[in-house]
Amino acid sequence: MARGSGLRAAAGAVSVLALAALVIWPMPLVIRVILAVIAGGSAWVLGAAVVDGHKLRERETILRLLTHYRHDWMNELQVLFGYTRLKKYDILPEYMDKIRTSALQDSLICKLGNPALAVYLMEQRVSGGTCRVEVELETEMNLQKLAMSEKEVFQLIEGVSERLIRNAVPSQGEPSVLSLGFDEEEAEILVDFVFQGEADWARLRTVVSDFLRKYKDKLSIREEEYGEDRAVIALALPFPT
Repeated sequence: MARGSGLRAAAGAVSVLALAALVIWPMPLVIRVILAVIAGGSAWVLGAAVVDGHKLRERETILRLLTHYRHDWMNELQVLFGYTRLKKYDILPEYMDKIRTSALQDSLICKLGNPALAVYLMEQRVSGGTCRVEVELETEMNLQKLAMSEKEVFQLIEGVSERLIRNAVPSQGEPSVLSLGFDEEEAEILVDFVFQGEADWARLRTVVSDFLRKYKDKLSIREEEYGEDRAVIALALPFPT
């Protein structure tokens, strides 16, 4: 209980930073409203991750995420204050839309119904490294409805992702990119993995294909293609019949 309370307090601190800014710095009404939205949104997003996170053993992962988000929100606030002081109000809508889009993705990830997977995806989004991970979610989705167990879904998506990430070959140019997309259909949820970059393609094909064989009775492979600089894997995870 003490651990959960401490993590929730840390999440609340992020929201307090934005609220404190409302009190300390004079600013136009529109900026005050924007900061109020940031305060509420950050508390909700981080709070969702923490509430789900108490079920996990990796407390350090949750703490790293909180630290990262605290740093990010402080940076966003500083940029907003800078635009406000310079009275560059015309720039604010576009900048706020960028913040809103990122916060919406975090919110949808937290609502996936799979705490371990949510924390893993959020950690990968902020971890950096030789392979950048992007998550594409357009609507709220509940993976609890799948025929596979929560643990199996986590192990499947993490397993494919890690094999793609670990076999990325560092380059001197742009980092590799792994995009994960989720799309719900009438009888299944489609999970797409699109890797773009440099890799050990022969090894990548082998390790991913060998891994997916363990799930041959639990899902359908809609696509599995490997090219010179791109790999696409599309999996259909069915609902119970």
